[in-house]
Amino acid sequence: MVSRMSMSVFALALAAGAATAQADVVASLSYQTLTGSFTSTGATTGTFTANATTAGQSSAGNSTGNVTREPAGGNAAFFPGFSGVAPAAFSLSLSVTGITGTGASASGLFTATDVLGNTIAGSITGTWIFSNQPGIQLAFFDGLLSNVNYTAVNGNLFTGNSGAANMAGIGSNLPGGLQITFLQSVPPSIFSVDIPVVSTVVQAQITPTPGALALVGLGGLAAARRRR
Repeated sequence: MVSRMSMSVFALALAAGAATAQADVVASLSYQTLTGSFTSTGATTGTFTANATTAGQSSAGNSTGNVTREPAGGNAAFFPGFSGVAPAAFSLSLSVTGITGTGASASGLFTATDVLGNTIAGSITGTWIFSNQPGIQLAFFDGLLSNVNYTAVNGNLFTGNSGAANMAGIGSNLPGGLQITFLQSVPPSIFSVDIPVVSTVVQAQITPTPGALALVGLGGLAAARRRR
């Protein structure tokens, strides 16, 4: 069984590359212990989803989350299991294509919802990278965001269990970067069969212009693979 600590340590390592460009980020999202799943739709295709899990659901664990407006625009924290914060939620769906033993391509959508019904949503495109290690398999998605928008149903404060992120003036149709990681301890190769439940980490950063992505560092692994 893969420990949650192992996943958390790896997620922190992935986030380290973005720290040098925090001034170019207008908002960041981090959701831990999401319930991820993969459903095969063909020999090299399938659908990957990741959703926040509320307390008491049978899943990979109780999800937590943080949404921060950069710089110093406040933070919305969602406690384990999103307890008592309906309709707060997080959902992500990717259409996966070109699956091989080492990776795949994918595109889709994500939506983060706060306790008031306000949402942050956008489109995703990117690449899955698979790493097989003795006794464990790592799946890492490195992607780009587009058309990211904040929809204010009840004001500009994206609100959690504790605190809020002020989204006033954030802009519209923004780009950014998004990463997904999960560890799987059961063979066979990742995405060769259905995965009903896998604990998943999603981290995203929203930037003001596409040019800032190179500084943020998200999307770097996919770019490096394309240059090889």
